[in-house]
Amino acid sequence: MKRFSGILLITAVLCLTAACGRTTAPDETGQETAVSGNSDSEGDSLNGSAPEEDGSEVSRPASEDPAASLPEENISVIEPVEIEEEPPVDYTPQIRLLAENFDAWSMSSVGWPYTNCAVTDLDGNGRLEVIAYLIYGSGDFTYASIFEVNESCDGVAACTIPGQQDPLYPEFNTDGEPVRVYTGSDGVRHYLFTDIERRGAGLYYYTLMPLSLADGTLTLDMIGTKADERGVVTYKDIAGMSLSEAEYEALPGNYYSGSTESSVTISWMNLEGAEDITALLTESWSGFGEN
Repeated sequence: MKRFSGILLITAVLCLTAACGRTTAPDETGQETAVSGNSDSEGDSLNGSAPEEDGSEVSRPASEDPAASLPEENISVIEPVEIEEEPPVDYTPQIRLLAENFDAWSMSSVGWPYTNCAVTDLDGNGRLEVIAYLIYGSGDFTYASIFEVNESCDGVAACTIPGQQDPLYPEFNTDGEPVRVYTGSDGVRHYLFTDIERRGAGLYYYTLMPLSLADGTLTLDMIGTKADERGVVTYKDIAGMSLSEAEYEALPGNYYSGSTESSVTISWMNLEGAEDITALLTESWSGFGEN
C-alpha cells in the first residue's frame, strides 16, 4: 500500500512541474487554452514589432533615433563657428624706413654705390632686411652690406660678421633660381649660396657658402669646394678630402643633418638709375617667399 501511494505522489509532482511552463486562459467557448509563458507576441515586442489593430505586425528598427520623438524645441542645433583670419601685416612703414636710409646701405655716401639689392626676412623675425652688393675686381669678388630694421622699428642697423671689417660674400644673385634653406632645430635658417672666384685663365673656384642671420649677427659657413680648370672638375670637402660629384652635392644636407630643407625666392633689383627707391624695394619684397 505504501509503494502504490509513493507512485501516485511522484505522478502528481510531474504533472505540476509540466504545468509550471504554461498557463491556461479561457477562450470564447469557455474552454481553457494553454498560453506559453514566452509568447510570440512578447518576442515580437522585444524585437521591435508590435501588432496593428487588424492583427498584422509593423516592424520598427531597434536603432530608431530617439530624438525623432522629441518636440522640436528640445532638439539642439549646433551652429558653425566662423574663425576670423588675422589681417596681413602691413610692411609699408618698414619699407619706407629702408628707403629713407638708402645712402647708408647702398654706400652712395662714400661714392662707391652698390648696384643690386633685395628685401628679405632671412631670420623670420618679421623685421625686414635689405641686402645690397657689388661684384668688383678681376676675381669677381662680392662686396655687400646687410641692414635690418631695428627692434623699435624707428631705424636700421647694420648686420655684421664678428671679427671681419670688410668680409667677402658669396654671389647673391642666383638668376631667379630658388635658394635652398636649411632650418635647424634652433630655428636658424641657413641659405645656401656659392662663392665664385676666378683664379686665373680657365680656372674657376666655387665654394659652398651658406649664410645665416640671428640677432643681427651674420654667419658664413664654408662646407665644400669645386675647382674647374679648363673642364677638369674636382671636388673636396672643407677639410681638403676628395669627393665624388654625388658626395659634393650631398654636402649641405649632411652638414645640416636633422634640419628641415626648403627653398625661397629672392627678388633682386638693379639700383643703377633707380628713381623711386620705395617702389623698387616694395617690388623686391613682394617677390620674396617660400616656394
